[in-house]
Amino acid sequence: MSDPGLVLVHHNAPNDPGFRRWLEDEYFPAIMPLMGVQRVTRLHSTSPAAVLRPYLTVLHTDDVHHTVSATLDPAWQALASEAIERGVARREIVPYRQIFQLDARDPDVRGRP
Repeated sequence: MSDPGLVLVHHNAPNDPGFRRWLEDEYFPAIMPLMGVQRVTRLHSTSPAAVLRPYLTVLHTDDVHHTVSATLDPAWQALASEAIERGVARREIVPYRQIFQLDARDPDVRGRP
């Protein structure tokens, strides 16, 4: 069953090259197949209001339920524990189920003002 959407992970993390290298080269490639994630996008807030959780990781998935339930898997929990040991803090996981999508490249949109 397809249940596409996004899983947003708000968090604080170290801002150093070694951590980013581990995250991008090891952590994300390990969690993607485990969680059924198609794409990972990581963002840093430009707002001073996000001081406690300045980072946002967006997990693009075809099955929100599977992605969220994968957090119960011991393999994911081990990776999450390592992330915490490396400095990730205040992690909050918020799933969103897709209800609508419009693509600007869609021929029906091009002629609209």
